[in-house]
Amino acid sequence: PFATTHQHACHACHAQGVKDEPERVLRFATDYRPLEGSTDCCGSAGVYNLTHTETSMRILERKMASVADTGAEVLTVENPGCLLQLDLGARRYGPEVRVRHIAEVVLEAMDAQEEPPR
Repeated sequence: PFATTHQHACHACHAQGVKDEPERVLRFATDYRPLEGSTDCCGSAGVYNLTHTETSMRILERKMASVADTGAEVLTVENPGCLLQLDLGARRYGPEVRVRHIAEVVLEAMDAQEEPPR
Protein backbone atom coordinates (compact mmCIF):
# COMPACT_ATOMS: atom_id res chain seq x y z
CA PRO A 1 0.00 0.00 0.00
CA PHE A 2 1.03 3.60 -0.56
CA ALA A 3 2.12 5.92 2.27
CA THR A 4 -0.41 8.49 3.44
CA THR A 5 -0.67 11.18 6.04
CA HIS A 6 -3.75 13.19 7.00
CA GLN A 7 -4.55 16.83 7.74
CA HIS A 8 -7.67 17.19 9.87
CA ALA A 9 -10.18 19.87 9.02
CA CYS A 10 -10.35 22.28 11.96
CA HIS A 11 -14.14 22.25 12.14
CA ALA A 12 -14.23 18.44 12.16
CA CYS A 13 -11.61 17.79 14.84
CA HIS A 14 -12.19 20.80 17.11
CA ALA A 15 -15.94 21.48 16.85
CA GLN A 16 -17.22 17.99 16.02
CA GLY A 17 -14.58 15.85 17.74
CA VAL A 18 -13.84 13.81 14.60
CA LYS A 19 -10.16 12.89 14.88
CA ASP A 20 -9.63 9.17 15.36
CA GLU A 21 -11.96 7.98 12.60
CA PRO A 22 -10.04 9.25 9.54
CA GLU A 23 -6.76 7.97 10.97
CA ARG A 24 -8.26 4.55 11.76
CA VAL A 25 -9.56 4.19 8.21
CA LEU A 26 -6.22 5.23 6.71
CA ARG A 27 -4.31 2.83 8.98
CA PHE A 28 -6.50 0.01 7.71
CA ALA A 29 -6.35 0.95 4.02
CA THR A 30 -2.86 2.44 3.55
CA ASP A 31 0.61 2.78 5.04
CA TYR A 32 -0.52 5.58 7.37
CA ARG A 33 2.08 7.95 8.81
CA PRO A 34 0.99 10.38 11.54
CA LEU A 35 1.38 14.08 10.78
CA GLU A 36 2.75 16.20 13.60
CA GLY A 37 0.33 19.08 14.12
CA SER A 38 -2.41 17.40 12.08
CA THR A 39 -5.08 19.22 14.08
CA ASP A 40 -3.40 22.62 13.61
CA CYS A 41 -4.84 24.85 10.90
CA CYS A 42 -3.38 24.65 7.39
CA GLY A 43 -3.92 28.39 6.90
CA SER A 44 -7.09 28.20 4.81
CA ALA A 45 -9.64 28.78 7.60
CA GLY A 46 -12.57 29.73 5.41
CA VAL A 47 -11.46 32.99 3.82
CA TYR A 48 -8.51 33.62 6.16
CA ASN A 49 -6.12 32.81 3.32
CA LEU A 50 -7.70 35.69 1.37
CA THR A 51 -7.97 38.22 4.18
CA HIS A 52 -4.61 37.42 5.83
CA THR A 53 -2.62 36.01 2.93
CA GLU A 54 0.91 36.54 4.30
CA THR A 55 0.16 34.89 7.63
CA SER A 56 -1.75 32.12 5.90
CA MET A 57 1.23 31.34 3.66
CA ARG A 58 3.60 31.19 6.67
CA ILE A 59 1.24 28.71 8.34
CA LEU A 60 1.03 26.71 5.11
CA GLU A 61 4.81 26.62 4.66
CA ARG A 62 5.25 25.22 8.20
CA LYS A 63 2.49 22.69 7.56
CA MET A 64 4.17 21.46 4.39
CA ALA A 65 7.48 21.03 6.25
CA SER A 66 5.63 18.74 8.67
CA VAL A 67 4.15 16.82 5.73
CA ALA A 68 7.65 16.38 4.29
CA ASP A 69 8.83 14.91 7.59
CA THR A 70 6.32 12.03 7.23
CA GLY A 71 7.71 10.81 3.90
CA ALA A 72 4.14 10.22 2.71
CA GLU A 73 3.27 10.05 -0.98
CA VAL A 74 -0.31 11.21 -0.42
CA LEU A 75 -1.74 13.85 1.90
CA THR A 76 -5.44 13.31 2.60
CA VAL A 77 -7.99 15.86 3.77
CA GLU A 78 -11.75 15.90 4.19
CA ASN A 79 -12.39 19.59 3.57
CA PRO A 80 -12.41 21.14 0.06
CA GLY A 81 -10.95 24.44 1.27
CA CYS A 82 -8.08 22.63 3.00
CA LEU A 83 -7.55 20.52 -0.12
CA LEU A 84 -7.07 23.61 -2.28
CA GLN A 85 -4.81 25.27 0.30
CA LEU A 86 -2.64 22.18 0.79
CA ASP A 87 -2.39 21.52 -2.94
CA LEU A 88 -1.07 25.06 -3.33
CA GLY A 89 1.36 24.34 -0.49
CA ALA A 90 2.65 21.18 -2.17
CA ARG A 91 3.25 23.06 -5.42
CA ARG A 92 4.75 26.14 -3.78
CA TYR A 93 6.76 24.72 -0.87
CA GLY A 94 6.96 20.97 -1.48
CA PRO A 95 7.21 18.10 -0.83
CA GLU A 96 6.14 16.25 -3.95
CA VAL A 97 2.98 14.84 -2.45
CA ARG A 98 -0.44 14.27 -3.99
CA VAL A 99 -3.20 16.04 -2.06
CA ARG A 100 -6.44 14.08 -2.24
CA HIS A 101 -9.78 13.83 -0.51
CA ILE A 102 -9.80 10.97 1.96
CA ALA A 103 -12.82 9.38 0.23
CA GLU A 104 -10.85 9.07 -3.04
CA VAL A 105 -7.98 7.35 -1.29
CA VAL A 106 -10.23 4.93 0.60
CA LEU A 107 -12.10 4.04 -2.60
CA GLU A 108 -8.81 3.44 -4.42
CA ALA A 109 -7.59 1.17 -1.60
CA MET A 110 -10.89 -0.74 -1.61
CA ASP A 111 -10.75 -1.19 -5.37
CA ALA A 112 -7.22 -2.55 -5.09
CA GLN A 113 -8.44 -5.17 -2.60
CA GLU A 114 -11.37 -6.40 -4.64
CA GLU A 115 -10.99 -9.65 -6.49
CA PRO A 116 -11.42 -9.47 -10.25
CA PRO A 117 -14.77 -10.80 -11.55
CA ARG A 118 -14.83 -14.43 -12.62
